Amino acid sequence: MFGIGLPELIVILIIGLIVIGPHKLPDIATALGRAFGEFKKATEDLKSSVSKIEKDVSVDLEKPDAPPAKQEQSGTATAKDTVKSDVNKTAGGNPVGKA
Repeated sequence: MFGIGLPELIVILIIGLIVIGPHKLPDIATALGRAFGEFKKATEDLKSSVSKIEKDVSVDLEKPDAPPAKQEQSGTATAKDTVKSDVNKTAGGNPVGKA
């Protein structure tokens, strides 16, 4: 898992017995096991939260946006008015369709 083989584990346990003592070593090992378990659970929760956020963002990106279409329509109306005024100017100031 961490690149630690059996000989390295034995050395770590012997050092632990010498430093901590045989009476407290099981308690410390239990506490370390719980800490690693909680850490693993926290990382899984974080991964699931991130994947949920990514899914929500991708769904939001796939939805079409209605407001830009309305802006394009107003731009078309402005262009239409501009063309109408240009035609009226070339017609001598008389509105098109009225003689």
